[in-house]
Amino acid sequence: MDQVWVDNLRSLLKAWLYGVAATIITHCIWLLSLLNIIWVENYILLHILMIVMWGGAAIGAFITAYLAYKHKIILGTSIAVISAILAVVVNFLFYEITGKTDFPGVNGAKTFFFIMLVFYSPQSLFFSTIAYLIIKNDYS
Repeated sequence: MDQVWVDNLRSLLKAWLYGVAATIITHCIWLLSLLNIIWVENYILLHILMIVMWGGAAIGAFITAYLAYKHKIILGTSIAVISAILAVVVNFLFYEITGKTDFPGVNGAKTFFFIMLVFYSPQSLFFSTIAYLIIKNDYS
């Protein structure tokens, strides 16, 4: 019985970590584009990149909810918190590298965290629900 519980937990953690990895990748792309390391001349490609960057929580939530076998919506929506933390980290790194940011300091970081949490939560909830419905329809 204990081994089944451990295997189930391992499976849920694996699904969640895949979603977190996707979110980290999108935030790294965001930081690189802020630092002009990624420079895109093509207008359409620039908009696609922007959607990917700002939809990092949605991508991570979808992957997490799609891969998890239970608690899909809860696990997927939890990616919003990770995305908000990563947004604060990107903001801090950008400030340390360039000295420019909209939300400097500890109070700015708190404000930015809650702004991003409000921004990422509906995305994560929506895309977790979409993944849940896709899986539900596949098995019904």
